[in-house]
Amino acid sequence: MKWLTLSNLFPTPSEPLRGLYNLRLFRSLGHRVDVRNVCPVFGWRRRVRQWHCPVPGAPFTTYVPVPYVPVLSRPFNWRLLMMAVRKSVVESGADTVYAAWLYPDGVAAAELARNTGKKCWLMALGSDVGHTAHPQRGTLIVESCNAVEGVLCVAPHLKDELVEAGVRADKVHVVANGVETNLFHPRPKADAVARLKSSGAWPVELAQDAKLAIFVGNIVEVKRPLLLLDAWARYRRQQKDGGTNSALLLLGQGPLMSSVRHEIRRLGQEGCVFALGARPPEEVALWMNAADCLCLCSAQEGMPNVVLEALASGLPVVSTAAGAVPEILKDVANSIVVSETRSEDALADRIAGAIGFCLARAERERAVERAVFWTRSWDDMAGEIIGLIGGKKA
Repeated sequence: MKWLTLSNLFPTPSEPLRGLYNLRLFRSLGHRVDVRNVCPVFGWRRRVRQWHCPVPGAPFTTYVPVPYVPVLSRPFNWRLLMMAVRKSVVESGADTVYAAWLYPDGVAAAELARNTGKKCWLMALGSDVGHTAHPQRGTLIVESCNAVEGVLCVAPHLKDELVEAGVRADKVHVVANGVETNLFHPRPKADAVARLKSSGAWPVELAQDAKLAIFVGNIVEVKRPLLLLDAWARYRRQQKDGGTNSALLLLGQGPLMSSVRHEIRRLGQEGCVFALGARPPEEVALWMNAADCLCLCSAQEGMPNVVLEALASGLPVVSTAAGAVPEILKDVANSIVVSETRSEDALADRIAGAIGFCLARAERERAVERAVFWTRSWDDMAGEIIGLIGGKKA
């Protein structure tokens, strides 16, 4: 059985941390079936076809340039993508096309499969389901989902949203994400701190015994990093000592980074909030062992892998009730889901209180061995997908 995987969310030489979840899943699928990967790259760079995946162990990947005009070509991006990757799809010899991301990738894959007689499965990852609210894109997505063999999504609420938009319920299957369990697992805090220090990743201004909260993710509007900074400042004001021995670390990059840095200065948090930029997974795993809680303030999520990685590492989580987070954390005793409120001020206060509770408990329980609340691997996820689609082990 030969599969062609397709997604623009995949590591590139210029963005080596982009779409790592897809790489990990595609790699695990490749352990069981013959996988060839195509990564469309929107833009006008000439040498994209000469690129090689920067991540070791990735499936064989062809990078395909897709010319487009930002904003103006959005209604037709699926067609531009389809024309760009058609040759690669046909020459791959694959019998099944598996596209991860509904628009434009999924719509293009569905049309390609129809034109070339291939089977096609789509995967909804989270915020791509939001495109169903748009009149034109929504219609294309629903028609494509109903035309293919099936649609996978990582959380039940995403299935509900797709069905509500008009996708047939029998077409949609929920398959939960995995994590790299060989990377994300409990380690002694002292060992993690020592490794971060020896690698130069530990900020020199950060005390070794500080209570640490971390954020991991893209610095974008939907993640609400400014809300987190507001909540952090409130948490510190609530502490008798002013939170002098507490620190918040932001591990991520994105278009709001300059706003984040400005807000850190405005709130007077320069000495206790550290924006470290995007970090490689190996370092993120160490930070999860060194930290006392993970903070997530998203307005919208699918099944956020950072939460699963935290649970695999035994790290408590403070998160807003976005996407599948309430379901993931419902039986996790040391984590807190913060319900949305009518005002952002009230929400910031709730998040601040939850952070304070988690950090105080973590300080009391530092000698207690961390419990693991997520053990599902990417190989487990790949096996379930292949069983669902009907593949056989190679």
